[in-house]
Amino acid sequence: MKIAIDLNGVIRDIFLKSEQVYTKYFLEEGSNEINSYYDSEKEEWVSKLDNDDFEYGLNLPVTSMNLIEHFKFKNNEDLYDFFYIDFPMQIFGHSPSISGNTFNILNDLYVDLRDENELTIISDEIGKSKPATLFFLSNMDV
Repeated sequence: MKIAIDLNGVIRDIFLKSEQVYTKYFLEEGSNEINSYYDSEKEEWVSKLDNDDFEYGLNLPVTSMNLIEHFKFKNNEDLYDFFYIDFPMQIFGHSPSISGNTFNILNDLYVDLRDENELTIISDEIGKSKPATLFFLSNMDV
């Protein structure tokens, strides 16, 4: 028999870590979004503080995979940038396990079931979350 175990939500708690990172960079006092772009006329990078009236916010707990409902961003592109461009190592690489003994349970499952079953850890990673996930897996305490 083939047994697949999802990494996100079963082994790794990315929503808790996402909430912590989002709060630190977008909600805490003094947090501001800085946009950088390359000015080809001046041939230099320019940074400017984004001072529009957009207000960041969280809608917790996360109850669906439509994350724009839970992590308030201007658009889906900013949400994608948050998870997969700007903070993938903090979110995917440094997320805690679901519980303190998750890796011990996973190891015990593997030992008990490996002879008669094919065990696979699955995840739907994209972009920079792939190397961050490999980092997370390399730090499993088993």
